[in-house]
Parts: sequence; structure tokens; C-alpha cells
Amino acid sequence: VHDMRVAFRRLRAILRMAKSAGDATSSPLRKGAKRIARVLGDVRNLDVLMEHIREYLDGAKAQADSACVEWCEVIRSERNEKLTEALASIHSKEHKKWKRRLNNWILSQGPTDRLKDTLPNLLAESFHELSQLGDLSDPTILHRYRIMCKRARYELEFFQSMLDPSARRSE
Repeated sequence: VHDMRVAFRRLRAILRMAKSAGDATSSPLRKGAKRIARVLGDVRNLDVLMEHIREYLDGAKAQADSACVEWCEVIRSERNEKLTEALASIHSKEHKKWKRRLNNWILSQGPTDRLKDTLPNLLAESFHELSQLGDLSDPTILHRYRIMCKRARYELEFFQSMLDPSARRSE
């Protein structure tokens, strides 16, 4: 689930770049990717919650009392429901149509040279948005900052192969 969410975030970053490069056809595709990312996010959030509970119980060397066990079962059950919803969404006719449109969009794209020209503007826009966020001690703002940094990282990773070798990160 986590890997699929990351893949969809990367796809959304690419579609955002295409929009910035003047491709209006990428917007509906981005909305479809956001929809799938959202249903996968519901599952992943419950996975993370369960991981935190396990870490707490392991770290505290605590015995899970009956209320904790019951709570974990409720979370596990909700996670399974959300996973079923996510799988239904991924296998839906609507998603299959979206995948065909995405495939056609990918095949219609020419060389990526014109995208390379958008990198400075994308980075400037990202840094401007980051500078406008405000007080990072606010958890909501800090979370938004983290998400925006990931988006900028995905954009840079996409362009890495197009950059001069001296500008690339050493592996």
C-alpha cells in the first residue's frame, strides 16, 4: 500500500509538471490519481496507527489488556474494510477508463526537453509556497511542509536524468 501511494504521488508530481508546461489535458488525470491516492491513504493511515501501537506495546513491555486488544481488532477490521474499498476502486470501470486515458496521454507525449525548461519555475513555485506556510511549530503546517517537500523531491528526481552529470547527486 505504501509503495502504491508513493507511486501515485510521483505520478501526480509528473502530471503537475505537465500542467505547468502548458498541458491542460493532464489535470483530469491528476484528479484521478488523487482519488486513488486518497483511498490508499485511508488504508495506510490505519497501517501506521497499528505500527505505532505495536511499537508502544513492545517499547513499554506492556501487556495488551482486553480493551487494547479489542481496539486493535476494531482498527484491523476498519483497515480491511478500507482495503476492500481501495481494491474495488482500483478494479472499477472508472479506474480502468482512467488508466486508458493515462496510457494515451503518456503515448501522446513527445520528448521531455520542454519539461526540463519548467524545472526552474516549478522549484521557484515550490519554494515560494514553502516560504508562505508560517509557523512550523504548528503540527498542521509542519505536515503540509513535509508533503510539499516530498513533492519537490519527486520533481527533482524526475528531472535527475536530464540534468548535467555534475548537478546529479552521487549515488
